[in-house]
Amino acid sequence: MKTKTTIIALLFAVAIIIIIPLFFALPGETRIWGEAQNFGHTLLFGIVAILILWTSRLLFEKRVKRQITHYLVAFGAAVFLGGLVEILQIFFPGDPDIGDFIRDILGAGAFLGFYMYFELSSKQALPGHSAIKRKMVLIISAILLSLSFLPGLLWAGAYLHRNKVFPLICSFDSIWERKFIETQDARLKSVSPPAQWNKPPGDRVGRLELFAVDHPGFYILEPGRDWNEYKYLSFEVFSELKAPLEVQVGVEDYIGKDVDEDRFSRTILIKPGLNEINIDLEDVRNGPLFRKLNLAAIHDIYMIVFKPGDGIILYIDDIRLGR
Repeated sequence: MKTKTTIIALLFAVAIIIIIPLFFALPGETRIWGEAQNFGHTLLFGIVAILILWTSRLLFEKRVKRQITHYLVAFGAAVFLGGLVEILQIFFPGDPDIGDFIRDILGAGAFLGFYMYFELSSKQALPGHSAIKRKMVLIISAILLSLSFLPGLLWAGAYLHRNKVFPLICSFDSIWERKFIETQDARLKSVSPPAQWNKPPGDRVGRLELFAVDHPGFYILEPGRDWNEYKYLSFEVFSELKAPLEVQVGVEDYIGKDVDEDRFSRTILIKPGLNEINIDLEDVRNGPLFRKLNLAAIHDIYMIVFKPGDGIILYIDDIRLGR
């Protein structure tokens, strides 16, 4: 009776844990909070794997003597449940992601590996439990856990760089900036400036190639800290086109809706050659029709072009805030 109660409790705990990714999310909206949420998959499914290991032993230990079999059952079941959760997130508020599934696998493998290491260490006097075997299990488990940590460490590096160079938002000189950049029907890469643009030797600029669709462009997410102490947003655009081009520049905060009436949006005429753009941050603050834009909680800056033709390329540099 006691064994049955324990099994039911373990399975109930497994059910509760796999429900967490479906219905619960950390409160923050930044990328680093998102990465913390993602790493939670590693922890949750590592725990799930251990719980299933205990359940397997309680259910089948008399019939299955090889302990490795229980570990394989636990790993396979945790991987299956991880995949099931990602499929269910198609129908629930969560966001299905192959990266989360990979973290589920890494968490299950790492936790089971650490558990096996401590079990082998406690039985080191038994035949076959060599120190080399224990160390290999420990090393593999540590590698799996480190792989799960890696995306978060990369994001931490990106945030450290962003905070260090602020009020410079993007200069296209650092790979860390790419973490915050998203393109939409466009290709953006760091290149040497055009020969006609008199830049210092070794300087890099962004080359934005727009596809011939409705509104291609790019976004810079989480562009720095509080903007209230600054007066303007500036950047440079160089065009090799023979005719002027209209570009829409926008700024959105975290509470805004995805419509022009609830954010700052301005159409700027980009002329052939070098264009030095300065936008008053009071205009940005007053961009929404029915409220003030929150300069202490900027979600993104974007630049898009409506229905460009073929072969439209712009060069962009030195996006920054100024006093």
